[in-house]
Amino acid sequence: MLQSLSLSTLEKDASSIFTYL
Repeated sequence: MLQSLSLSTLEKDASSIFTYL
């Protein structure tokens, strides 16, 4: 994955993943 977007997207992705669970 791209490290640049990884950090930025990681926070938003984590939020979506946690909410999905």
